[in-house]
Amino acid sequence: IFLGAASIGRHGLMQTDVILVQAERRLLARADKTIVLVDSSKFDAPAGHAVCDLEEIDIVITNKGLTPPNADMLAKAGVEIIAV
Repeated sequence: IFLGAASIGRHGLMQTDVILVQAERRLLARADKTIVLVDSSKFDAPAGHAVCDLEEIDIVITNKGLTPPNADMLAKAGVEIIAV
């Protein structure tokens, strides 16, 4: 599954809409691989509802603005990073 996010951080993938959170959780339960597409500004953005933990994400595709602390956070969770 390919997902976007309102925010991504130490609490995982976050969305602002609870209906979207419920739908994405159902889709994640059926997915073999989770790929998140977010620009680097999403790492410091506020959002209210967790979709999944970082450890449930396989790959994050982002831009080259990803900061070293955020890259370390993803690496510690076992997430592959693709910065384009």
